[in-house]
Amino acid sequence: MQRIGASLSLLALLLSSTTARVDVRNREVRAPVALNATEESLRFLEKRAGQKYVFMHHIVGSEYPYTQNDWADDLRQIAAKGIDATVLNMGSDAWERQQIGRAYAAAQSIGSNVKLFISFDFTAWNGCDLNDVVGRVKEFANHPNQFKIDGRPFVSSFSGDCLGNAGWASLKAQTNAYLMPFIWGQEGNFNNWPSLDSWLCWGCAWPNGNIDKTTADDEYYISQLGSRYATTVSPWMYTHYGYKNWYQRGDNWLFLTRWEQLMAMRDRLTFAEIVSWNDYGESH
Repeated sequence: MQRIGASLSLLALLLSSTTARVDVRNREVRAPVALNATEESLRFLEKRAGQKYVFMHHIVGSEYPYTQNDWADDLRQIAAKGIDATVLNMGSDAWERQQIGRAYAAAQSIGSNVKLFISFDFTAWNGCDLNDVVGRVKEFANHPNQFKIDGRPFVSSFSGDCLGNAGWASLKAQTNAYLMPFIWGQEGNFNNWPSLDSWLCWGCAWPNGNIDKTTADDEYYISQLGSRYATTVSPWMYTHYGYKNWYQRGDNWLFLTRWEQLMAMRDRLTFAEIVSWNDYGESH
């Protein structure tokens, strides 16, 4: 599987106000230029557009044999692309908890600039044990490599409706966490989830059908969530098992064009998550 990351140089390039013609995979496009960007100009760009964060989704459940050195290798590669934090997708198996510990230890061995946070994959849990979730958040909340927003440990999830708003509110109260879960089926009901600081649109990375990707779904969710909306980027998705079998169209340079779309609406976005580093079962 080809591992893909977004570089800060690309982000700076796209955030600049000056444009030039750039040839991308044999097609000419107009792209902003920051080829001579200085540290001062990059600070200006950040101030103009507001602080933005790019995450890389990493499936812990795919890495049973990983050593701390394996984690360090992955985290170095991800950090080298300018990614702000690595998302550790975590099931309930005991060995995954051990791997989370190795990942944090590996990050610490590299340096304090390598940040991590946990995404609880509740589809791989037998129910939702709030006390267990609280304990796992607290375990790394004060780790020097824990990604935080305004001093609050960042927490995400895949699914999580089993906790309910009250459960998420309790998690926040007990850990002071900043919450950005993906909980499906909440369209029109986000006001019933005031505990959430943000909501991640997992499926917004791909087009819905045999069409090019647009920002229609982003706009739909922004109309309901406003600044609480977070989104995803991915080059493709394909899976073929007895219990799941689908393909999400990745034609017409989806990964590139998706970034272009998000750059165009950057004033309304804070978080974008790349899906993913190693989800071999879904080919992304």
